[in-house]
Amino acid sequence: MKKYADLGSLLTDYRSTFGMTQLDLASKLEVDTRTVARWERNVTLIQPDKEKQIVEVLSIPHQVLHNLNTERPIAVFYDIKRRMYSHSILGSLIRDANWFKSEIEVEDERIYHIDEDSDLNFVQRIKSLYTEDSILSDRVLKEAARRLPELNYMLNDQSGFHAGYMAVIPLRLESYKRLRNREMEESEITEADMALTKGPEMVHYYYSLYADSLVNGLYIMARFFDYFREHRFDKYKVAGLVYREHTVDLWRQTGLKPIWKREEPYLEVMVEGDFDMFLFGSV
Repeated sequence: MKKYADLGSLLTDYRSTFGMTQLDLASKLEVDTRTVARWERNVTLIQPDKEKQIVEVLSIPHQVLHNLNTERPIAVFYDIKRRMYSHSILGSLIRDANWFKSEIEVEDERIYHIDEDSDLNFVQRIKSLYTEDSILSDRVLKEAARRLPELNYMLNDQSGFHAGYMAVIPLRLESYKRLRNREMEESEITEADMALTKGPEMVHYYYSLYADSLVNGLYIMARFFDYFREHRFDKYKVAGLVYREHTVDLWRQTGLKPIWKREEPYLEVMVEGDFDMFLFGSV
């Protein structure tokens, strides 16, 4: 994460990261290049009616923009590629999975089931930050949310902007085995690969999960683990693809073990297991 103390440096780095000119950025935001230049030189601030468009079009968390788009900016640590921020460099990563079991209360109105097209678009946009080869169709993702609404949910920030989500596919065991054996790619999952009912023949396959900050990450994961704590299944399996070594280590702490690893063209690790030892201290 890089520390940003003003809006101009953030916008300049954003353009550099994605290979954009000031004209490109101006076109995306429907303003002229002189406006972008003034923003980047910190001569003028972004008007309130334009903030919402920037959050949605550029996928910059509202809290980051809110901190910097002011006469007295509040410094923030931000990773442009991963779309994650922190108020301190020490709070940028969850290092211990036991934090997920903390008793955290989050306002119910901030969490809701994936349903709207804007929800699906956000999930797919974040997923594409990590891989371009494993994007499911919106139809499949929406059907997964319908069949397993408890594990397909969005988290908004206090201002109503998307701050995170959990997206889990109720996968048929036979279809999962094909993924596990690398006979099928994640992007090839269809509605026919999804289980109709819960049980040993259904794998909880997490397609994507995301939070824009440490605290929101704890909210997202606390709700996820509550599902397995409350259901206390006799036999179940959780699996999914992971794209960072740090995340692999966190999943290992919860009971999911690496099954295979692929390093080109980007890191990709399949993990599977259950959370019984992590949640209940028993297998």
